[in-house]
Amino acid sequence: MRWLALIAVTTAALAAPAAAEAPSKTGYTLELWCMSDHEEDVVACWHYLVGVGDGLTAARAFGKSTLCIDTTRPVPPEQLRRAFLQWAAEHPEFRQRPAANDAVAALLAAFPCSQ
Repeated sequence: MRWLALIAVTTAALAAPAAAEAPSKTGYTLELWCMSDHEEDVVACWHYLVGVGDGLTAARAFGKSTLCIDTTRPVPPEQLRRAFLQWAAEHPEFRQRPAANDAVAALLAAFPCSQ
């Protein structure tokens, strides 16, 4: 029984730090995906940006976003990728922020509402 308890405690102690050290995605991570020559990275970039764009579009319905993408004509993921890469090149100082922050900033800059 003691061995079983010792194994359980050791396993828990070793597993806890691994869960706590899960890396977060930074703007630089997203930039690397979007610049990659590997299809799976580019697709990850597209999915990430489409998800952020969808969230901002939904928030706009509640008056909580200034993103103005025409929902009757979906924006191609490649257009979102180019918009993000342009913004990232102009704002390298933000690369260490969470990827979501940079994606939001890039999409808001690329698709502002007309005043």
